[in-house]
Amino acid sequence: MKYVIPIFLLGFSTNALAQEWNQRADLDGLPRWGAMGFGIGTKGYICMGTDGANNFNDLWEWDQVTDTWQQRASFPGISRREGVSFTIGDIGYVGFGRTGVGQDGFSDLWAYDPAIDSWEEMTSMPAVGRSAPSAFVLNGKAYLVGGNPNSVPYLTELWEYDPAVDSWTQRTSLPATGRSGPVAFAVNGKGYVGSGNDNSGNYACSDLWQWDPVTDSWSQRADLPGEERRTACYFALDDDAIAGGGWNGTDYLVDFYLYYPVPDIWAPIPQFEGLGAHTPVSFNVNGKGYVGTGGVPGGQTDQYWEFDKGGINNAIADGGGLDGIRIVADDHAISLLGWSRDMADHFMLLDASGRIVTSGALRSNSVLVPPAAGCYVLRLSNRRGAQRCWSFCQAE
Repeated sequence: MKYVIPIFLLGFSTNALAQEWNQRADLDGLPRWGAMGFGIGTKGYICMGTDGANNFNDLWEWDQVTDTWQQRASFPGISRREGVSFTIGDIGYVGFGRTGVGQDGFSDLWAYDPAIDSWEEMTSMPAVGRSAPSAFVLNGKAYLVGGNPNSVPYLTELWEYDPAVDSWTQRTSLPATGRSGPVAFAVNGKGYVGSGNDNSGNYACSDLWQWDPVTDSWSQRADLPGEERRTACYFALDDDAIAGGGWNGTDYLVDFYLYYPVPDIWAPIPQFEGLGAHTPVSFNVNGKGYVGTGGVPGGQTDQYWEFDKGGINNAIADGGGLDGIRIVADDHAISLLGWSRDMADHFMLLDASGRIVTSGALRSNSVLVPPAAGCYVLRLSNRRGAQRCWSFCQAE
């Protein structure tokens, strides 16, 4: 028995659709990969990383209001790449990482206070050093997971850092393969970890796991769609999360997805419009997501891009004459209640990877549901250039 779950309803003009990804001022002339980054208030920060030959210790601050960069106090520790970064309150934290391939990882942690443009070394994790771990923040504490200890298998450890007492506590390890470079985010009071390099045949995976801080336990959730990947981008926005991009060992990926923790599904969003890259920086600034720098074929990039989820939601009122339509799903088709050909005369159905499954002229108020289980986007449009989209998932 098949069933269809409508997930969200969005109405927008073609202009709003085109502006979901917006290019911002590049980190001009300072391309790098393996950097770290974090957001505080209306400022974004990118620090360290490498150009492949040299590691950096610089810190750069981006102003969301003026779209400009300025250099701040350099990192006082050992220059490195492939570390971890996160924000708690008004303080940014960076640490871990390594100086190069085959080198042992660090276990140190440093705090940056933008109010006084100053760094302070905090308590190191009481465990083996590592590169390419990831972290999420819940209830004022950071949770660091995975990483490469310069050996295999990669790590499954979960460590809690409490800035109030500057101490570390080990929690229940990820009950899956160890990995480096996973995605990690927190929404609705839970932490999520997935994808990354699991040292499998293609050095990438797509599974997703949820951690409950109350029970200190893990449960598996829906896989991240598309290619298996590592060193992908990730950031939480409102009660949802965005993940995508990264590298599968061969291809530099630009597909991105929006994760709905309830009912545990992923839906495609427009592809990243910049260069696909490995080990890019990604973080949240003032309710918007940012992706920057990273390794690209033949070198590295200084790119900096913004994803504005609110740009879609704010255009709901536009509707373009399509806001009177609502969908009703059954086993075989999507019924468009309130539809007329004057309101919408064309449809397009896309799968979770953004591939067009079917499209054509609308001649009735019914659109066939694809036979395969999965998540889809139904897009209606009219001659006036208005569009309206619904995402839904179909299961067996």
